[in-house]
Amino acid sequence: MAPTLNESNPDLQSFASSIHALESSLSATVEAMDEEDAALATLQNDILPAMKERREQLLKQKVEVQKTLANAVPLQGQPLAEVTNQEPRETQQSGKSAPAATAKKRRQSRHSSSVAPVATPASPSTNNTPPPPIEEVSPIQMPHVNEEEFATIPKYMRGRLDRSKLNSAIDTWLELLHAKYPDATSSSSSSSTASSTLGPFILTSDELRAAPVFQSLGSTNLKAVLVGLRHVGRIKNSNEVGSPSYILC
Repeated sequence: MAPTLNESNPDLQSFASSIHALESSLSATVEAMDEEDAALATLQNDILPAMKERREQLLKQKVEVQKTLANAVPLQGQPLAEVTNQEPRETQQSGKSAPAATAKKRRQSRHSSSVAPVATPASPSTNNTPPPPIEEVSPIQMPHVNEEEFATIPKYMRGRLDRSKLNSAIDTWLELLHAKYPDATSSSSSSSTASSTLGPFILTSDELRAAPVFQSLGSTNLKAVLVGLRHVGRIKNSNEVGSPSYILC
Protein backbone atom coordinates (compact mmCIF):
# COMPACT_ATOMS: atom_id res chain seq x y z
CA MET A 1 0.00 0.00 0.00
CA ALA A 2 1.49 3.35 -1.09
CA PRO A 3 2.02 5.96 1.67
CA THR A 4 -0.25 9.00 1.70
CA LEU A 5 0.98 12.54 1.05
CA ASN A 6 1.00 13.49 4.73
CA GLU A 7 2.84 10.32 5.74
CA SER A 8 5.45 10.64 3.03
CA ASN A 9 6.30 14.31 3.55
CA PRO A 10 5.60 16.10 6.86
CA ASP A 11 6.69 19.40 5.32
CA LEU A 12 3.83 19.23 2.82
CA GLN A 13 1.40 18.65 5.70
CA SER A 14 2.69 21.76 7.46
CA PHE A 15 2.45 23.75 4.22
CA ALA A 16 -1.17 22.66 3.71
CA SER A 17 -2.04 23.77 7.26
CA SER A 18 -0.48 27.16 6.57
CA ILE A 19 -2.56 27.51 3.40
CA HIS A 20 -5.79 26.80 5.33
CA ALA A 21 -4.86 29.35 8.00
CA LEU A 22 -4.14 31.95 5.29
CA GLU A 23 -7.53 31.29 3.68
CA SER A 24 -9.30 31.81 7.02
CA SER A 25 -7.42 35.06 7.58
CA LEU A 26 -8.34 36.33 4.10
CA SER A 27 -12.03 35.48 4.68
CA ALA A 28 -12.04 37.45 7.94
CA THR A 29 -10.38 40.40 6.17
CA VAL A 30 -13.00 40.38 3.40
CA GLU A 31 -15.83 40.36 5.99
CA ALA A 32 -14.26 43.31 7.80
CA MET A 33 -13.98 45.23 4.52
CA ASP A 34 -17.66 44.55 3.79
CA GLU A 35 -18.63 45.99 7.20
CA GLU A 36 -16.50 49.09 6.53
CA ASP A 37 -18.19 49.57 3.14
CA ALA A 38 -21.61 49.38 4.81
CA ALA A 39 -20.51 51.92 7.44
CA LEU A 40 -19.27 54.31 4.73
CA ALA A 41 -22.56 53.98 2.85
CA THR A 42 -24.47 54.82 6.04
CA LEU A 43 -22.25 57.86 6.61
CA GLN A 44 -22.84 59.09 3.07
CA ASN A 45 -26.60 58.47 2.99
CA ASP A 46 -27.69 59.46 6.53
CA ILE A 47 -25.12 61.26 8.66
CA LEU A 48 -23.72 63.76 6.13
CA PRO A 49 -27.16 65.01 4.92
CA ALA A 50 -28.28 65.38 8.54
CA MET A 51 -25.17 67.45 9.35
CA LYS A 52 -25.77 69.63 6.28
CA GLU A 53 -29.40 70.22 7.26
CA ARG A 54 -28.38 71.12 10.84
CA ARG A 55 -25.78 73.60 9.50
CA GLU A 56 -28.44 75.32 7.39
CA GLN A 57 -30.75 75.59 10.41
CA LEU A 58 -27.99 77.18 12.49
CA LEU A 59 -27.24 79.70 9.73
CA LYS A 60 -30.93 80.69 9.58
CA GLN A 61 -31.03 81.12 13.36
CA LYS A 62 -27.90 83.29 13.17
CA VAL A 63 -29.52 85.58 10.57
CA GLU A 64 -32.69 85.90 12.70
CA VAL A 65 -30.66 86.80 15.80
CA GLN A 66 -28.73 89.43 13.85
CA LYS A 67 -32.01 90.98 12.62
CA THR A 68 -33.39 91.05 16.16
CA LEU A 69 -30.28 92.76 17.50
CA ALA A 70 -30.33 95.30 14.67
CA ASN A 71 -33.95 96.25 15.46
CA ALA A 72 -33.25 96.54 19.20
CA VAL A 73 -30.36 99.06 18.86
CA PRO A 74 -31.55 102.80 18.99
CA LEU A 75 -30.80 105.09 16.08
CA GLN A 76 -27.27 106.47 16.22
CA GLY A 77 -27.13 110.02 17.59
CA GLN A 78 -30.71 110.01 18.97
CA PRO A 79 -30.89 111.20 22.64
CA LEU A 80 -31.73 108.54 25.18
CA ALA A 81 -34.68 110.62 26.49
CA GLU A 82 -36.29 110.57 23.05
CA VAL A 83 -36.01 106.77 22.89
CA THR A 84 -37.24 105.90 26.39
CA ASN A 85 -39.58 108.82 27.15
CA GLN A 86 -41.19 111.10 24.56
CA GLU A 87 -42.55 113.57 27.15
CA PRO A 88 -39.72 116.20 26.99
CA ARG A 89 -40.09 116.65 23.21
CA GLU A 90 -43.89 116.78 23.41
CA THR A 91 -43.70 119.45 26.15
CA GLN A 92 -41.41 121.62 24.03
CA GLN A 93 -43.65 121.32 20.98
CA SER A 94 -46.77 122.37 22.95
CA GLY A 95 -45.01 125.55 24.14
CA LYS A 96 -45.41 124.76 27.82
CA SER A 97 -42.50 125.17 30.17
CA ALA A 98 -41.33 122.37 32.44
CA PRO A 99 -42.47 124.13 35.71
CA ALA A 100 -45.98 124.71 34.34
CA ALA A 101 -46.31 121.07 33.32
CA THR A 102 -45.11 119.98 36.77
CA ALA A 103 -47.63 122.25 38.56
CA LYS A 104 -50.47 120.87 36.42
CA LYS A 105 -49.53 117.31 37.34
CA ARG A 106 -49.54 118.21 41.06
CA ARG A 107 -53.06 119.73 40.81
CA GLN A 108 -54.36 116.64 39.03
CA SER A 109 -52.78 114.44 41.68
CA ARG A 110 -54.43 116.37 44.56
CA HIS A 111 -57.81 116.27 42.82
CA SER A 112 -57.65 112.55 42.25
CA SER A 113 -56.64 111.91 45.87
CA SER A 114 -59.57 113.99 47.22
CA VAL A 115 -62.20 111.95 45.37
CA ALA A 116 -63.18 108.83 47.27
CA PRO A 117 -63.15 105.71 45.17
CA VAL A 118 -66.56 104.27 44.41
CA ALA A 119 -66.89 100.66 45.44
CA THR A 120 -68.38 98.47 42.78
CA PRO A 121 -70.66 95.70 44.01
CA ALA A 122 -69.18 92.30 43.68
CA SER A 123 -70.97 90.18 41.19
CA PRO A 124 -72.13 86.81 42.46
CA SER A 125 -69.74 84.10 41.47
CA THR A 126 -71.18 81.78 38.93
CA ASN A 127 -69.37 78.65 37.93
CA ASN A 128 -71.74 77.03 35.51
CA THR A 129 -69.07 76.32 32.92
CA PRO A 130 -69.12 72.62 32.14
CA PRO A 131 -65.83 70.79 32.49
CA PRO A 132 -63.98 70.12 29.25
CA PRO A 133 -64.70 66.73 27.75
CA ILE A 134 -62.16 64.00 28.31
CA GLU A 135 -60.36 63.40 25.06
CA GLU A 136 -60.15 59.78 24.14
CA VAL A 137 -56.67 58.75 23.08
CA SER A 138 -55.94 55.61 21.14
CA PRO A 139 -53.75 53.19 23.11
CA ILE A 140 -52.22 52.00 19.85
CA GLN A 141 -48.96 53.94 19.85
CA MET A 142 -45.67 53.29 18.04
CA PRO A 143 -43.30 56.30 17.87
CA HIS A 144 -40.91 56.81 14.98
CA VAL A 145 -37.27 55.71 15.23
CA ASN A 146 -34.91 58.61 15.91
CA GLU A 147 -31.28 58.90 14.84
CA GLU A 148 -29.89 57.75 18.20
CA GLU A 149 -31.99 54.58 18.16
CA PHE A 150 -31.11 53.82 14.55
CA ALA A 151 -27.40 54.14 15.36
CA THR A 152 -27.71 51.29 17.90
CA ILE A 153 -28.63 48.80 15.15
CA PRO A 154 -25.54 46.72 14.24
CA LYS A 155 -23.79 47.63 11.02
CA TYR A 156 -24.42 44.28 9.35
CA MET A 157 -28.19 44.82 9.85
CA ARG A 158 -28.19 48.39 8.48
CA GLY A 159 -27.04 47.25 5.03
CA ARG A 160 -30.67 46.75 3.92
CA LEU A 161 -32.23 49.41 6.18
CA ASP A 162 -32.53 53.15 6.46
CA ARG A 163 -34.43 55.21 9.04
CA SER A 164 -37.07 56.45 6.58
CA LYS A 165 -37.89 52.86 5.60
CA LEU A 166 -38.39 51.91 9.26
CA ASN A 167 -40.62 54.92 9.97
CA SER A 168 -42.69 54.26 6.83
CA ALA A 169 -43.19 50.68 8.05
CA ILE A 170 -44.32 52.05 11.45
CA ASP A 171 -46.95 54.26 9.77
CA THR A 172 -48.30 51.29 7.81
CA TRP A 173 -48.25 49.15 10.96
CA LEU A 174 -50.38 51.67 12.85
CA GLU A 175 -52.87 51.89 9.96
CA LEU A 176 -53.30 48.10 10.01
CA LEU A 177 -53.80 48.04 13.80
CA HIS A 178 -56.37 50.87 13.77
CA ALA A 179 -58.27 49.08 11.02
CA LYS A 180 -58.15 45.79 12.94
CA TYR A 181 -59.02 47.32 16.34
CA PRO A 182 -61.38 50.26 15.55
CA ASP A 183 -62.75 50.37 19.13
CA ALA A 184 -59.34 50.64 20.79
CA THR A 185 -59.81 53.98 22.61
CA SER A 186 -59.10 54.96 26.18
CA SER A 187 -58.91 58.12 28.28
CA SER A 188 -55.34 57.13 29.07
CA SER A 189 -52.56 56.85 26.51
CA SER A 190 -51.20 53.72 28.18
CA SER A 191 -51.61 50.61 26.03
CA SER A 192 -51.73 48.42 29.15
CA THR A 193 -55.20 49.81 30.05
CA ALA A 194 -56.71 48.85 26.71
CA SER A 195 -54.85 45.56 26.63
CA SER A 196 -56.76 44.48 29.72
CA THR A 197 -60.08 44.91 27.87
CA LEU A 198 -59.20 44.32 24.24
CA GLY A 199 -56.20 42.05 24.54
CA PRO A 200 -52.78 42.67 22.97
CA PHE A 201 -52.62 44.32 19.56
CA ILE A 202 -51.33 41.59 17.27
CA LEU A 203 -50.55 41.44 13.56
CA THR A 204 -49.79 38.11 11.92
CA SER A 205 -47.23 37.53 9.19
CA ASP A 206 -50.02 36.95 6.68
CA GLU A 207 -51.64 40.31 7.56
CA LEU A 208 -48.32 42.08 7.10
CA ARG A 209 -47.59 40.44 3.74
CA ALA A 210 -51.08 41.37 2.51
CA ALA A 211 -50.33 45.11 2.92
CA PRO A 212 -49.20 46.70 -0.39
CA VAL A 213 -46.36 48.61 1.30
CA PHE A 214 -44.85 45.44 2.77
CA GLN A 215 -45.45 43.55 -0.47
CA SER A 216 -43.31 46.09 -2.31
CA LEU A 217 -40.43 45.50 0.10
CA GLY A 218 -40.03 41.82 -0.73
CA SER A 219 -39.45 39.02 1.75
CA THR A 220 -35.78 39.86 2.40
CA ASN A 221 -36.31 43.56 3.08
CA LEU A 222 -39.45 42.83 5.13
CA LYS A 223 -37.42 40.49 7.32
CA ALA A 224 -34.79 43.21 7.78
CA VAL A 225 -37.52 45.71 8.79
CA LEU A 226 -38.95 43.29 11.36
CA VAL A 227 -35.50 42.64 12.82
CA GLY A 228 -34.83 46.40 13.02
CA LEU A 229 -38.16 47.14 14.76
CA ARG A 230 -37.51 44.37 17.28
CA HIS A 231 -34.01 45.72 17.96
CA VAL A 232 -35.25 49.27 18.77
CA GLY A 233 -38.04 47.90 21.00
CA ARG A 234 -41.13 48.65 18.91
CA ILE A 235 -42.40 45.07 18.49
CA LYS A 236 -41.79 41.59 19.81
CA ASN A 237 -42.65 38.08 18.68
CA SER A 238 -45.91 36.50 19.80
CA ASN A 239 -47.34 32.97 19.54
CA GLU A 240 -50.78 33.72 21.00
CA VAL A 241 -52.68 33.17 17.74
CA GLY A 242 -50.95 29.92 16.75
CA SER A 243 -49.00 31.39 13.81
CA PRO A 244 -46.00 33.74 13.50
CA SER A 245 -47.18 37.13 14.72
CA TYR A 246 -45.96 40.33 16.35
CA ILE A 247 -47.20 42.45 19.24
CA LEU A 248 -46.53 46.05 20.27
CA CYS A 249 -43.98 46.48 23.04
